[in-house]
Amino acid sequence: MESDFSFVKNKIYRKLIWDDIHVFLSVAHSGTLGNAAKALGLGIATVGRRVERLEESLGQRLFVHHQSGYKLTTEGKALLPQAEMIEASVVSLFSRATEPKEIAGSVRLATTEMLANELILPALYQLQENHAYLNLEIVTDSKIVNIHQVDADIALRLVKPERGNVTVRRLGVMGFGLYGSKEFIDNNKFASQEQLYTQGRFIGWTKQQSHLPTAKWLKDKLDGKPLILETSSLASHVAAVNAGAGIALLPHFVANRRGLVCLDIPSDIDYPLWLVTHSDLSHTPRVRAVSEFLTKLVHSNANILAFPVSYYEGWSLMGNELGT
Repeated sequence: MESDFSFVKNKIYRKLIWDDIHVFLSVAHSGTLGNAAKALGLGIATVGRRVERLEESLGQRLFVHHQSGYKLTTEGKALLPQAEMIEASVVSLFSRATEPKEIAGSVRLATTEMLANELILPALYQLQENHAYLNLEIVTDSKIVNIHQVDADIALRLVKPERGNVTVRRLGVMGFGLYGSKEFIDNNKFASQEQLYTQGRFIGWTKQQSHLPTAKWLKDKLDGKPLILETSSLASHVAAVNAGAGIALLPHFVANRRGLVCLDIPSDIDYPLWLVTHSDLSHTPRVRAVSEFLTKLVHSNANILAFPVSYYEGWSLMGNELGT
C-alpha cells in the first residue's frame, strides 16, 4: 500500500517533510501550539506554519482548533501511528550513524511490573545480543519514579509527565478487554452480554485502587453487583482468571499470552505507552540503545498490545439459536 508520504520526491523536500512530521507529532502529543513550540525550541507562528504546510501537502485537515487546544481529526488520528513509526525510523537511523562500535555502561529503566515481566523481559535477549557490555537495571517500584531528578535514566510508563527536564514520546497504545478462561466460559455458557454482567463472577481492584479507570469502568458496568474477588495487583487478577475463578478486565497482551478469551472490549479504556528520558541523557549512546530497543519492541507488538487475539463468538451463535 502506498504511503501518504510517498509524494516526497527529492532530498530537500524530504528534509522539509520530516521537519513537518516532527512538528505534527509534537502538537498531537502536547495538545497546543505553545507546548509544541516550547518543546521544539521554535516560535508558535513557525509551528503553526509547519502544520499548515503538512496539511496542504497531504490535502487533509489534521487538527481541529478548540478552546482547550488542538485535537486530531479522523485523518490526523489515522496518520499518527505512521508518523510515530517514521519518527522511530529516523531516530534509529541517526543512532546507528553516530553510535560507537561498543556501547557499555549501566542504564536504569523505570516501568511497571506488568510491562517488565510480560513485555520487556521476554525480549531482553535482543538487547543483550546487540549490546553485550550494556547493563540494564529495571525498577518496578509502585511509586512514580522522577526522571527529572534522575531516579532513573529512562522510563516506559502509562502516565504522561506534565513537567520536568524530560523528553517524552508516545510509542503506542495498551488496550484492555474483559477476559475469562476457556474452561470458565464453557462451564457457564452465558446467553448474552447482559447475562454475563448480571450473573458472571467478577474479579476487580480493592478500594485502594478504586480511582483507576479500569476499576471505575467495571463498577459502572456491574451497577452495584459485588465482586467475588478483590486484589491489589494485576498479577493476582491474571492468576485468578487463568485459574478459572472468574472474569476480569486485563490488558490484551497479557491475556493473549495465556490464551484467555475476550468477552467484551471497553470503548474508552486505552492507555498510551510513553517513553520518557531525561533530556540531558537522551542522546547518550547507552540510553539511546535502550530507547531504540523499547521503541522497536512496542511497535513490533502493536497489534497484540492494542487488540485481542481470541474474541468470544458465542453471543452471535446463541442469538441465532434463540431466534430459531
